[in-house]
Amino acid sequence: VNLSSYAGNLVKIKFIAVTGSGINNVLPRSHIIGDSDDIAIDNISLNSSLSSPLIVSNNQTWSSYTSLCQNLTVQSGAILTITGAVIMPKQAIITVKTGSKLIVTGGKITNANIIVESGGELKLENNGICVLNDNDNLTIDNGAEFNFVSGEIK
Repeated sequence: VNLSSYAGNLVKIKFIAVTGSGINNVLPRSHIIGDSDDIAIDNISLNSSLSSPLIVSNNQTWSSYTSLCQNLTVQSGAILTITGAVIMPKQAIITVKTGSKLIVTGGKITNANIIVESGGELKLENNGICVLNDNDNLTIDNGAEFNFVSGEIK
């Protein structure tokens, strides 16, 4: 199934299955969790390439749970304020361009691989949190601003 037309959206997949006669359960039905048989899903292929970046070109506040499937770019002149939880895919990059701001105020970014370009600003306040993955970096270019009021980078 190709889900590329849903890139950037949260996609929930529901599997409805009927078990065959190939596997016999050794426990009585009443002991099986959820009172149903197990199913197995084989031959799944996950594409790890990221779709084109999500561009923030005007002032926005993200106050709810947001799960992205792509890179994120805050364009010049825009302010992106995170007060909710943002989950980035592993290997994705948040780029804060010249003349733009990323403000994490009481919110949380997970897999926070962030590049703040010269003239851009990253601000952590009100216990905002940026969680870096094993290979993530927080890069503040020369001429960029990192305003750490309160919060945590871990």
